[in-house]
Amino acid sequence: MKSILLITGAADRHRYFAKKLYDEFQTDLISIISQKLHNTTFVSKSEKIKKLFSLFFKNPFKTIKKIIFYIFNSFYSYKENIFQNSNVLFPDVPVNETNDINSNKMIQLIKSIKPDIIIVFGGKIICKEIINIPKIILNSHYGIVPFYKGIGSSITAIGRKDFRHIGSSIHEINERLDSGDILRYAQPSLLGNETAEKIIKKVINAGLDAYIEVIKHIRSGRNIRKFKQPDYGKIYYSKNPEGNFYADKARIELRSNNLLKYYQKVGLIKENINNKFSYKITNKINKLNNRFFNKKIRNGVYVVLYHHIESSLDNIVDWKSFFGNKVLSKITTDSSILAEHIEYYKKNFTVISLSKAVDVLKKYDGKIPDRYLVITFDDGYKSVLKNTFNILKKIPFTLFVNGNPILKKIGLDRLRIGYFLQNNYSKFIDNYHKVFGNENIFDDFKNNFTIQKASFVRAYWENLVPEKDKLKEMDFYLSIDDIKNNETFKNGFLELGNHTYSHCMLSKVNLLQKESEIIKCHLELEKAFEKKINFFSYPFGGYKSFDLVSELLVMQLPWVNAVSAYGYFNEYYYPTNLQRIGFTNQSTIFVKSTFASYQ
Repeated sequence: MKSILLITGAADRHRYFAKKLYDEFQTDLISIISQKLHNTTFVSKSEKIKKLFSLFFKNPFKTIKKIIFYIFNSFYSYKENIFQNSNVLFPDVPVNETNDINSNKMIQLIKSIKPDIIIVFGGKIICKEIINIPKIILNSHYGIVPFYKGIGSSITAIGRKDFRHIGSSIHEINERLDSGDILRYAQPSLLGNETAEKIIKKVINAGLDAYIEVIKHIRSGRNIRKFKQPDYGKIYYSKNPEGNFYADKARIELRSNNLLKYYQKVGLIKENINNKFSYKITNKINKLNNRFFNKKIRNGVYVVLYHHIESSLDNIVDWKSFFGNKVLSKITTDSSILAEHIEYYKKNFTVISLSKAVDVLKKYDGKIPDRYLVITFDDGYKSVLKNTFNILKKIPFTLFVNGNPILKKIGLDRLRIGYFLQNNYSKFIDNYHKVFGNENIFDDFKNNFTIQKASFVRAYWENLVPEKDKLKEMDFYLSIDDIKNNETFKNGFLELGNHTYSHCMLSKVNLLQKESEIIKCHLELEKAFEKKINFFSYPFGGYKSFDLVSELLVMQLPWVNAVSAYGYFNEYYYPTNLQRIGFTNQSTIFVKSTFASYQ
């Protein structure tokens, strides 16, 4: 059995966790060190106003936004008692109180205790001497590292409109604040209508439950996967003006119901429409407003996504006769429509490469001075380079390729379904319905992906499809030579990205499969092209198509930035989630209204 020492604070939430730890591990919890709370003075509203106006007269430009935020936020003062556990007793467990965890007295005490594991929750930053005492020393941080380090991180995320990264991190402690290897993320179940205080409570609760599970895992002797943190992200703390700015901004985001709207948009929460007629009218008015009343498009980095490009110059019949128009229509853009889109982009945006976009986001993080646009294509179809040559002359773009077609000469399961449907393979169709019980096979494969469905498609492909069609399948995908010999690639206008081997939905596969699809595929593509590949694209790209573990694996390739595809533009820099907007054959008016809707 492994002995545990808890180093924590003296607030209610710290006593709450100490009780949970004691209830779970009892005699193996050999000691608790409680750091006394500093005297905290809660400032009254009138004092806050006086202080703000005093600062304003000294430096108006730096404090004007802060004053506005405080006015709209009703000058809320945060209180500690969100966990009610004032009278917690720990029979047989010595509790040592201290004003300074890093004092020589405490260092000697911990050395004498000789704990196998030190568990930290709250209090001061731990000194090097204590860090080096046990084999394992862990921390529960209520923020998603490496993006948010320091105090109040999940609230900072909301202030930065990063609603994806609300949660806790369980990580090892090293000499740098919140920078040790990550063992687990934990995210609470949110309804979108919580106050900041309720979100904090839920985030801490989720993190503490995950903390207990991690400790159990370690004490069982089983190996636990650790993820190295990349060298990005920021430290936010209460006295830092930037931290205060985002904390205040978070309350405005919550009061404006932007978190709820986001959860509805990405499909985590269904929209509660009491009056459907009223909703339809309001929705129609908003669309008309965006489309015809010249609603301003905000500054930021807009990344657009396309797939297969259809052209009269290409043999359209081959594509449609092989995969079927019904399936292709969902991923196809006519080259003439694409040309119209490109002209609109050139007139209304600064069109840049994805590499340049990363530089812009890093430099201006949250304060983008202009409207930038990046063009991307997924899946690596031959039609992209063949049918966009004149349209994309001297315009940078990024092509995300799948490893299976380009390296192993194996087609993608999603298009193979199109082949089966187009050629009316009743054995495949009937058995898919029988096994998985869904009517629209192509949509079901995308929206309800499982590894079993992918294996089902591959097995039927091997057993039913004639060899000539198996060979012909590769005619629709780019090869390594196709790309290497392309002028846009040679001239640096074409950037490459990894899109996994098989286009599987990463949230539905296990850790080993994720590692193979993300890391192994990426390194193999770099070897094949003899160059660094700086980008990765999550297959399907929806909010629920990839998880935080997928993002952790992207972080293990620290030179790589990843893109999703569930809409919205980019104001802030998130290396594992640059957001993209997908288009096919929509009009430029529709494209403009889409951009204008992101307010």
